[in-house]
Amino acid sequence: MKKLSLLAAALLLLTACGTSDDDASGAESFDVLVIAGTTGAAATFAKNVAKAITYQGDKLNEEGGIDGRDVRVTVADSAGDPTKAVSQLQERLTGGDAPDLVYAGISSAETLAMLPVLTREKVLSIAATNNAAINDPDAYPYHFGIAPTAANQLSTVGTKLEELDVEKLAVLTSDDVFGEGTRDGIEQALEEMPDVEADYFTYQIADVNYSTAYQRAVNNDPDAIFMDGNGDAVGRLLSARQDIAPEIPALGGLGFSSVAPGSVVQPEALEGFESVVYQSTEHRGTDERPDSLNEFLDAMDFGTEFSAFNPMLGADSLSAVALAVDQAGSADTEDVADALESLEAPPTTDHFLSVPSLTYSETDHFAQLPAEAYLWITPSTLEDGLWLTK
Repeated sequence: MKKLSLLAAALLLLTACGTSDDDASGAESFDVLVIAGTTGAAATFAKNVAKAITYQGDKLNEEGGIDGRDVRVTVADSAGDPTKAVSQLQERLTGGDAPDLVYAGISSAETLAMLPVLTREKVLSIAATNNAAINDPDAYPYHFGIAPTAANQLSTVGTKLEELDVEKLAVLTSDDVFGEGTRDGIEQALEEMPDVEADYFTYQIADVNYSTAYQRAVNNDPDAIFMDGNGDAVGRLLSARQDIAPEIPALGGLGFSSVAPGSVVQPEALEGFESVVYQSTEHRGTDERPDSLNEFLDAMDFGTEFSAFNPMLGADSLSAVALAVDQAGSADTEDVADALESLEAPPTTDHFLSVPSLTYSETDHFAQLPAEAYLWITPSTLEDGLWLTK
């Protein structure tokens, strides 16, 4: 793999795992920097991810840490602003205290903004952001995606379109990098369905009401509408659907996994609507879940409003890096990146919370999941952060 570089940031919000650099043993810590908008529109979302990474750091410390060092997690608040994310990163790097690992944002725009700096500074980074432009190992050899690309996440959308006998599809996404990734994923899925005609529309995230955008999407009388969004956009999209055209079947992307739609819209808004979710986020009884997942859910205390989906990915990002460091026998950025590209099966079936295993390669730094890893459900109610489907 090519030798390039990575990262920097200043921390506003601090969370510590384990001991500091000045602990009694004198051992250096394994420093993890999380850059995320712990204030701003997605604050709760970002805080849950940061809390999950901190939790996993504590668990790893109980097992000896990473590379024999205690994991220390710090969180820098980007306020969801890509420019501020880069500023935080550069401030940390300018201080001469480069982290061992950066969790590079919770939006694709943040990740893409930070990647040039991260690459130049040769800092290992990981995130659940999934715009296809991020998955470029030649340009960004030290960055890995813990989540699949949008194309992989939407690999089963064709099956749903066939079930609905869709010949004309309207696609409604946000006018940003996240929306671009979703659109690319739909376009790839439709390459296998040449008889399906698709029209593409966007909405402005900052708009309080999405009815005008939704109306544009239904003006050409589609057989179904595919839409995606995160956080507040979930309720606004579903409310617009209920106001404009609840009779038209609608499908949603994984962004709808960020909150429980049933907590922000009336049940009627979900009639005729399904979205794709990870199979691992389907609710099961505690006796049917791995002990590691039960412990995680107890510690996080998601309740019925917020999904465990992205926090599970956050925790798994640290587990993946720890596994790669162990297999490489080194925490050097080059060595760990090489180990991730040929990551061996984890030691136990419950090593990861969100997926059974992870597979990367020299040409693909994003997780790739089989079709059976996904479910289509009407995402109404959460219990312990998992979807009730019965």
